[in-house]
Amino acid sequence: MKELKNLKLVLQDCGRQIEMRIPLVRDMRALSNIPNAEEKEIALLANLTGITQEELDNLTLRDYAILQKGLQDFLAVN
Repeated sequence: MKELKNLKLVLQDCGRQIEMRIPLVRDMRALSNIPNAEEKEIALLANLTGITQEELDNLTLRDYAILQKGLQDFLAVN
């Protein structure tokens, strides 16, 4: 079984280095009361990276896509 490790990501437009921790079931459960898929994703990314939701709102779409890709890599089933 492949060992998962936290991801280290560099946001290209703001130059910020981010560490994204491995998502856990408790992260998913914490989002269960949020009905909107986009708001769930933002809340999850905030939990996994320590970036506030306001900071996420102010990222460029390219930087946000880097975070989305990191999350997708964690959730991929191989």
